[in-house]
Amino acid sequence: MLSIVHFTSAGRLARFALVGSALALAVGCGSSGGPGGLDQEPSGSSSQKLLAGSTAFGFAFVRGGVVLGARSYNEHVVNAGQPTARSVYGTNTVMHTGVGTYTVTMSGLGSLGGGNAQVVAEGSNANRCRLLNWLPSGADESIAVQCNAPSGAAADTDFDVMFYVANGTWAGSQFTDAAYAYFSPSGTMPVGGYNYNSSTAGATPNTVVGIGTGVYDVTLPKVHYQNASVQVSTYGGSGAPYCKIDHWRASGADTIVTVRCFDTAGTPATSATNVGFSLSYATSGPTLGEQGGHGWVSGGGMPLSYAGVTGPYQGCSGSITMNPSGNGITVSGLSVWGAPYSSPTMAQVGFTTAYGGDSTYCKLSSLVTSSISVTANVQCYSPAGVVMPSAFTVMTTSNQPSGPC
Repeated sequence: MLSIVHFTSAGRLARFALVGSALALAVGCGSSGGPGGLDQEPSGSSSQKLLAGSTAFGFAFVRGGVVLGARSYNEHVVNAGQPTARSVYGTNTVMHTGVGTYTVTMSGLGSLGGGNAQVVAEGSNANRCRLLNWLPSGADESIAVQCNAPSGAAADTDFDVMFYVANGTWAGSQFTDAAYAYFSPSGTMPVGGYNYNSSTAGATPNTVVGIGTGVYDVTLPKVHYQNASVQVSTYGGSGAPYCKIDHWRASGADTIVTVRCFDTAGTPATSATNVGFSLSYATSGPTLGEQGGHGWVSGGGMPLSYAGVTGPYQGCSGSITMNPSGNGITVSGLSVWGAPYSSPTMAQVGFTTAYGGDSTYCKLSSLVTSSISVTANVQCYSPAGVVMPSAFTVMTTSNQPSGPC
C-alpha cells in the first residue's frame, strides 16, 4: 500500500535534493595503481546542486525466497530538489517462480520507465546471480533474477537487488555525477530511459564498443571523477555467465569503463553466449543522496583515493575502512534521521563486482548492518567456484538521506 509524505523543509534534507559528494572526506590526491590513475576532482564540481526532475529508488535483500523487511526500501520522489518535492513510498515483494528464478516487484517504481537494475548473490556458497530483465508492470517495476551454481545448474540463492531511475539533470552541473546503461545481449546499448547521465539527462548518451571477445569499452560522457562507485551486473545468457570490471580510466572529458564477460566455464563470452551487462556509475552510490560508501580493494589494500563515504552530513561525517582481512569494507558514522525526512529505521544493501583482467568473479559473503554502520564482506572465486583472491569494487547504500553540514 502506498503512502505519500509531503516534505515541509525542501531546502534542507529533502531526499535526493543534494548531490552526496562526500568524496573529499579522507580521500587522497592520487593512486598510480588505481582504476584510472590520478584522481581527478574537477573545479566547479556539481556538489550541492539540486536535481530537477523525478527519480525512483528501491532495493531488497531476498533471503530464502522472501524479501527481508529490515533490508528493503522503496521510494518515488516527484519534483526532486524543488519546494514541491514529495515522496511516495511503496513495498517490495518477490515471487519464487522456479529453481533459482525470482521476480522482484517494486510497487510504484515503474511509472518513469527505463532505469537501471543491479543484482549480486549473497551467502557462503559460490553461486552467482544475474538479471534476466527489468521492466514496468503497470505502475510497478518488475525485476527478473536467475541464480546458478558455478556448474550452470539453477540454484536457489539469496541475493541483493536494486533499481534506480532518474529523468532530471543536476542544476548548473557541468559534470556527470551519476550514469547508468545496459548492453543488450543483442549487441546494442539502448538509448532513452535505460541510458542516463546526470549532466545531460541522457541527451548525450553513454556508448559502448566491443574491443575484443567478450570485452567492451563503455564511454560515459562528462565523467571527470575517477573516484566513484562502479558496479556491473550480468544480464541475460544461459547457464551461469558473468561479467566484471576490467578497469576504468579518463579519456579527455569522459570516462571509459572496460567490462569483461564470460560464459559458464570462464571463457570470454562470444556473441553466441548471448550475455549482456548492466552498468552503474556514481560518485557516492547510485542515488547521490543516500548514506553509504564505496571502495576499490586490490592486493590487500584500499587506496583512499578510490574510496568514499556519504554520512548523515555531506562531506563532514562518516568514515570508511577496509576490513582487517582485506575482504571488504566497513562504513561507520551513519545515522537515522527519522520523520519527516526518512524512515524511522535504517535499511541497507550492498553490491560488489570483481575487478581485473582475469576470469574471477565475486559476491557478498555477508552484509552486517546496524543503525550506525554496515560491513560488507566479499568472497571471490574461480569460474569453477574455487575460492580465489581477486581485486573488487564494493559499495553500500541505505534508505537514509544525507544532509548539508
